[in-house]
Amino acid sequence: MELPVWVRLENGDRVRGRLSYLGLTPSVKLDNGRTVYPNSQTTFSADRILVRRKDGTTDMLQLESERSVLLRPTMSVKRGYLRKGSPGPEEMYPRASYGWVSRMVQYADMAQYFLHSMPKSEAAWLVVTDLNGESILESHEIRPYEVATITLKEGWDVFQESADSKEVVLENVSKRLFEEEPMSWEEITSLVGDYSGISVEKGETLEDTVDSLLPTHFPEDIQEQLKVFLAWVVRKGLPAGDVVAFMQQFRGLTALSWMLGGHLSNLLAGNKTYPPYVKILHQETKTDIESLPTPITTPNVHQPWMKAYYRLRNIWPDTNPLWTKHAQRLNETGIRPMGLPVSAEEAEDDMQKKRERLALFFHSIMARGHVFPEPMGLVRAVYLGRAHTWPSQFTAWSARVQPIYETHTPIWLQVMFMPEASFRRAQRSILGLEQITLYSESHNLDLYESKWNIAFRHLRDWMAKSSTANQLKSDAGIKEAKKQYFPTEEEAKVLDLLHPGLFLMDLEPNLGVGLGMDASEIWHHASELEKAGILKVGFLGLFSRTLSLLSIANGERENLYSMLRGFIRHTPTSSFMLSKDHTECKIISRVPEDAVYDFITRVPEMAAENDIELQVLGIIQDFRTYTYDLFSRLRVEDGVWQKDVTEITSQVSIPHSKEDL
Repeated sequence: MELPVWVRLENGDRVRGRLSYLGLTPSVKLDNGRTVYPNSQTTFSADRILVRRKDGTTDMLQLESERSVLLRPTMSVKRGYLRKGSPGPEEMYPRASYGWVSRMVQYADMAQYFLHSMPKSEAAWLVVTDLNGESILESHEIRPYEVATITLKEGWDVFQESADSKEVVLENVSKRLFEEEPMSWEEITSLVGDYSGISVEKGETLEDTVDSLLPTHFPEDIQEQLKVFLAWVVRKGLPAGDVVAFMQQFRGLTALSWMLGGHLSNLLAGNKTYPPYVKILHQETKTDIESLPTPITTPNVHQPWMKAYYRLRNIWPDTNPLWTKHAQRLNETGIRPMGLPVSAEEAEDDMQKKRERLALFFHSIMARGHVFPEPMGLVRAVYLGRAHTWPSQFTAWSARVQPIYETHTPIWLQVMFMPEASFRRAQRSILGLEQITLYSESHNLDLYESKWNIAFRHLRDWMAKSSTANQLKSDAGIKEAKKQYFPTEEEAKVLDLLHPGLFLMDLEPNLGVGLGMDASEIWHHASELEKAGILKVGFLGLFSRTLSLLSIANGERENLYSMLRGFIRHTPTSSFMLSKDHTECKIISRVPEDAVYDFITRVPEMAAENDIELQVLGIIQDFRTYTYDLFSRLRVEDGVWQKDVTEITSQVSIPHSKEDL
């Protein structure tokens, strides 16, 4: 679909034309036969907009007044776009213009998003097209606070971009598999078990057989991945060569990577048989996702195949002990690795080492950089609430917090880094924006004994004590801020790599992930940042079978300090944020799935016994990181940070035009 617009020619005439993005190049095809292409000054005037309906149709609506828009886009990015169906209730506030943000979902088919500047306006013009630009899906104005949601890359986007082309990988693998002869009935039985709810057709090829085994309502791309998975299970077994190099090629294929990783772990543990995957895929799709333990960071959480994955995760051998021992050793020795702690050469002829190397990959062992912003002239700020939920260029991460009780409305937690003067300006507009004066995070890998544990008895003991700020800082490894230090361009890049967590597998050059510098350079710059008191590096992995809970505690400083000392010692992970007067703190704790009920009932009671008011606000279910270029995008030049807080201050409550849908 094209959008009718007006263009003023050099002679002053206004000519009607149609905005087009064919070939992903914006242009206006004028009614007089001429085509106008963008330069730095070319503008068009829009008196109509294109908006998307839930049924997948696009409506053209008349505007009350024209909007002037620069034809040359300021940026163009690929993002998921839900073309049909209901995306669910919009959770961002203030409201999105015409509800567009609820259609930008990670699991949907990709689309192209264009942003255009609007002269004499802080707003922007958004255009969404299909991937080749043949059709405009929607086109309209958006407010300043909405822009960063498009310009910022989430951690998941970066992860996907670092992967090989999904289509090429699938085609290469499936081409080798699918033309083989169809499955034998013995192979089919190994996958189906005693499940009788499907009609199996062997067909002429292996692809014909697997086509008949999968639930038909799965998304097409997921079906293609699971077809490869089932074919591999019955025909291939363990891959030759480095198991991590083999798995790395599937990095962008979530369903195939996760399912195949679990299956190979099962084989490497010495198991000759495997679960009836087809039976579980069919049975678990009939189960409500809410009845299953769910991870908190994946955008695939509500996809049907994930239900089966959660079930299988509890069937496959537990590989947590394999990665935790290596992470503990790195933390204790201070070694700065050049890749995974078990190399491909070490694992080549050693089945146990091969199993450990796969576990290190599968659990994403990483180097995590805890950043102290004060020496850089930045402050850590936090917002908790519902009124201002959009990210900005200062946002490090945000999370939606689902209340424990269904009757309560979700809230958003957002953490930012910004210059102090910028923080003060933003704080005057945004009620509830706070400066965090003491922050730390802990990872207690020694609390894993066949599962993650919480020592409630020890938490109670610490709540009954009193402590000083210095004792808390000592336990948390917090040092006094040193003299001011402004990071170089390379050091800012290293902060960007380490702050969200740098996967150690990405340090291995043969795995083909470009970081912009090699491992020795990264560790050199990290060492300088550690000396400056800006960075503290630790090693950890993904804490599976845990949920993240957000709590708020109020009380006397000495009581809170002692309670926090207990949290950072006796939970799998905890991070705390103390505000300026240290009488209120926010705590994020990873809690074993089977201990969540005990945590939300017992911990507030234990706190109350010691004059601390603690409330568990909810489970973090939607964690979004914007850290991959955080310090690089904030760094303008030597000694200068970004200062403009318009993306934040424009989120104050504003009346909505009747043109908004």
